[in-house]
Amino acid sequence: MTQKISSFHFCTSALPIEHKKVAWRDVMHPFYQTSDQVEDAIFEAKVSGYFFKNFLCINAEADPQNYYSGTERALKSGYDGVIVKLILEGHCDFSGDASSIRNGAGGITILDMSREVIGITPKIDTINLVIPRHVLSKHIVNIESLHLQTLNQASVMTRLLVNHMTMLRKEAKSITQNEILDVSKLTIELVISALQNHIKTANLAPP
Repeated sequence: MTQKISSFHFCTSALPIEHKKVAWRDVMHPFYQTSDQVEDAIFEAKVSGYFFKNFLCINAEADPQNYYSGTERALKSGYDGVIVKLILEGHCDFSGDASSIRNGAGGITILDMSREVIGITPKIDTINLVIPRHVLSKHIVNIESLHLQTLNQASVMTRLLVNHMTMLRKEAKSITQNEILDVSKLTIELVISALQNHIKTANLAPP
């Protein structure tokens, strides 16, 4: 039998009410510090993650919540990378480093895990590519300038990346170990092309 891609899955639905939020905070702790906006009795969330060669694909759905991360948290967690966040449903108000944006369904926002970010969301459904910094920095010189940037949805490169991430979510559980390298290479190439295009068209300078 062909071995499938390594993955993890978590859902609050089977947990006692008093354990749901605590368990969710523990699961998300490597990436964010979370706090909720709804009562314990109605809070639900689920996440699945797939381990590709040089990135982690995380699908996350959650009831309204706030989350925070910053330089100190990044150092403690040991993660140093970039999150490419595609919102499928809902929206998120992002703020940090003296700037703020709102991104909604169909939009991609870039988050630098070493920088401050505060997110406030209603019920939301997202796809997240967590990519180590060194994977991207070999091809993107001023990667730090991308923090809290929203990719132009009118761009062909952005639309290609949106379509790819959506399909990746759909097909991830069926990907075999033999296919991981090719899918990983294609995904990273699309991300790099979309980010390079954004830097060029937005005339971004290093922070």
